[in-house]
Amino acid sequence: MKLQTYDDIKVQLLRTTSRPSDLVKTAMNLTMNAEIESLGPCSRRSLEYLIQAQHTSLLEHVSMTFSILGVSRSLLAQLTRHRMSSFTSASQHYTDYRDMPMVVHPDHVDEFAEPFIDFSHAEGGVASALEIGIRDYVQMVANGVPIYEARQLLANAAAVNIIWTVNARSLLNFFQQRLCKRNVPEMQTVAAKVWSAVYDYWPEFADCCGPYCYPTGKCNQGRMTCGSPYTR
Repeated sequence: MKLQTYDDIKVQLLRTTSRPSDLVKTAMNLTMNAEIESLGPCSRRSLEYLIQAQHTSLLEHVSMTFSILGVSRSLLAQLTRHRMSSFTSASQHYTDYRDMPMVVHPDHVDEFAEPFIDFSHAEGGVASALEIGIRDYVQMVANGVPIYEARQLLANAAAVNIIWTVNARSLLNFFQQRLCKRNVPEMQTVAAKVWSAVYDYWPEFADCCGPYCYPTGKCNQGRMTCGSPYTR
């Protein structure tokens, strides 16, 4: 069994809308004028105003496509809750998972790898919890069970690669929710790497993005607040 950690997750921008600030400025100007004119880039101050005033439909004209490699199936389940996006992922229906890694927290690799379940009655002696599902999956496939049925044995830690296309308005919402410190470490890792990729592409927009407590210091989570406002 192969183990990977959140540190191994890779995020890359594959495709982007060219000159995003120019396009947003053109759309902004159109709301006040009858003509479509190219007026140059939208400033960070204007982007901040659009976001604070919730005039964020203009951001929908800008889209980004990411590759996200080496995340867990549990992360995929969380990510697809951001519905105004398009997703493609490796399918367990068709993909043979006998050699695919499991994705775990870097601080808990030893616990997941530790052989603590006794199989002394069977060949192999002892196995870790994750290895049980993999062993049974391998055995079922070897016995002729289709991989799309044997996949029911796979853990949430099973690795998956994703292509994700999202517009800037939905990405803003993603950052508001997923950069929040109340998220699980894997999601915080992915959100930070997505933000870093966006910053390299469109820094003015990325600087405006963060959880609800950024930059006001006020949390919208009520009694569930982490008590530690987000900073960069």
